[in-house]
Amino acid sequence: RLDFELQADDLKFVARICRLVQGMPLGILLAAAWVEALSLAEIADEIGQNLDFLEADMSDIPTRQRSIRAVFDYSWNLLTENERIVFSKLSVFRGGFTRDAAQVAAGAGLRSLTTLLNKSLLRRDPNSGRYEVHELLRQYGEEQLEKSGLGRETRDAHSAYFADFMEQRWGDLKGRRFVDGMKDIDADFDNVRTAWGRMVDGRKVNELRKACVSLWFYGDMRDIVKQETLKLFGQAIACLSPDNEQHQRTLGLLLTRQGWNYVTLATPESYNTGKVTALEGVAISRRLGSPEEIILALESLSILTAFLGQLDELQRASEEAL
Repeated sequence: RLDFELQADDLKFVARICRLVQGMPLGILLAAAWVEALSLAEIADEIGQNLDFLEADMSDIPTRQRSIRAVFDYSWNLLTENERIVFSKLSVFRGGFTRDAAQVAAGAGLRSLTTLLNKSLLRRDPNSGRYEVHELLRQYGEEQLEKSGLGRETRDAHSAYFADFMEQRWGDLKGRRFVDGMKDIDADFDNVRTAWGRMVDGRKVNELRKACVSLWFYGDMRDIVKQETLKLFGQAIACLSPDNEQHQRTLGLLLTRQGWNYVTLATPESYNTGKVTALEGVAISRRLGSPEEIILALESLSILTAFLGQLDELQRASEEAL
C-alpha cells in the first residue's frame, strides 16, 4: 500500500505485531500484507488468535514461504518422530523453561534439546541457561501436541512439576535465599500461572496445596501481581468444596491467605470481603486443628477489623492469635 504512512498512534500496534512474531522477518512481511484490508490493531489481534492468519498470496514468494504454517510444516517434516514428540511437549511451557523442567515435565534430555537448538527450533540464553521457543512455533507445537493425544498427560506433568517447584521455593523465600527464590519465580511465573490453571481445572488439591503458600507470599511481595494472585486464589477457592474432606485442608490454606490478599488491596470493599474470607479460613483451620493457619487467619482478621473500625472484634482476634 504505497500511500500508507505510520502515525504516532500506530507505533504501539507495530510494536505488538513485532513482539508477536518475535522479529521474524517473514512474519512481519506477512503481517504487512494485510494493511489494505485491516487496521494495525486488527492485524495484531488476528495474529494473537490465529496462526493461519499470517498467510499471503504473493507470486514472488516460494510456496513454502507464503504462510508461517507452510514454513513450520517444512521444518516439521525434517524432524525425526522422537524430535517431533519432544518439541510438541515443550509447547506446554510459557515464557521459557530450564533444562530440569524440560527433562521432568516433557522428557526432553540434553541431547534432544541440543538437536532442537541446532535446528533453530529452540533458543538458549547463555546467561540464564533458560531455553525459549518462538511464540508462533510454540502455538504450532501445541497443535501437534493435541493431534498426538499426549496433551493431557504432558499438561499434568507440567502442573505437577511446578507444584513441586513452588513448594521447594518456600524454603528459600522464608530463609537466606529469599532474593534467589523470588528471582526463580519471576523467571517462571508464566509457567506457574499456566500450571495453576491446570490444577484448578482438574481440582488437583494436593498440587494446589503445594503451590499456594509460595504463590501467596510472592504475590504479597510483588505489587505488580497482587491483583492476579487474588484472581488465581479466587479461582481455586471456587473449585473446592468445604463439605469435601479431601478439599478442606487445601481450602483452609487458600481462604486464610486470600483474606490477607484482600488486606493488601486496601479498599473499604476489600476489607469487608476479606473479613468474610478470613472468618471462613479461621473456621476451617479450627476444625482441622492447624495452629499456624489459625494464627495467620486471625492476623488477617485483626488487621481487617482494625481498618473497619470494629475494635471489639480486633481485640478478640488478636488475643486469640497471641
